[in-house]
Amino acid sequence: MIIISLSLQKETTYLNPKKEFIKTQAKNISIDEYRKKLLLKIAKAGSEKDVRRYIDTAINAMHKKRVNGHLVARFISKVSDQMNDQHAADDPVRERNYKIAKEMIPSILGQLNL
Repeated sequence: MIIISLSLQKETTYLNPKKEFIKTQAKNISIDEYRKKLLLKIAKAGSEKDVRRYIDTAINAMHKKRVNGHLVARFISKVSDQMNDQHAADDPVRERNYKIAKEMIPSILGQLNL
């Protein structure tokens, strides 16, 4: 299993009950966890634009972390495979979003510089 630390959230500063500023660090997760989160976001997306944005954001985050292009392509391929494996017939929104994502993935893979 490949483990790559990907940051899901930005560092934020907020006040705690004692009125002190606290900084939170970005949470590091494995690429498998990141793929699961992407699938959940795609399943719940409100529009085709959101589906595309979630996929683009995932790819850009991996590029920012200097993840090898072949691993990014493999990540996207596994996302597609998992969408095929999951039965979305019981949820029309998820079914529609998965269909949209699967139509986008070949062009996204073609745009990756490998």
